[in-house]
Amino acid sequence: MYRRGSSAFPLFPHVPPRRRAIRKIAKLAEVDLKRIRIKIVKGTKGTGFKGYTRNRRCIELYEDAFSSAEDLANTLGHERRHVEDLRSAGVDRFMNSLQVIESEQVARIAGEEARQRYIQNCMRGGR
Repeated sequence: MYRRGSSAFPLFPHVPPRRRAIRKIAKLAEVDLKRIRIKIVKGTKGTGFKGYTRNRRCIELYEDAFSSAEDLANTLGHERRHVEDLRSAGVDRFMNSLQVIESEQVARIAGEEARQRYIQNCMRGGR
């Protein structure tokens, strides 16, 4: 479950790939990262992939996720949703295509909601 995509015109460009920045953006996006290990994967710039949910306790973030604060908020929300899916249902290697598509749609929506919360909280002076 990789995350791809980008904001066309980011409000807050490039974020340093640091845990402190990740935690700050997650807080503003209201994405709970407690008990989740964040791994920053180096050497992945330009791949188009932003993140990957390794298991129910680990999210990998790729360098393209740090292209803007909005992208990072979106990626964190998206991958956090996959963590919730894994924690509630576990891994089903026999998921059919429809279930995979539905899971991705729900995660995409969760990512966009996190992005919107981040922008709203920044506009309220939370940055």
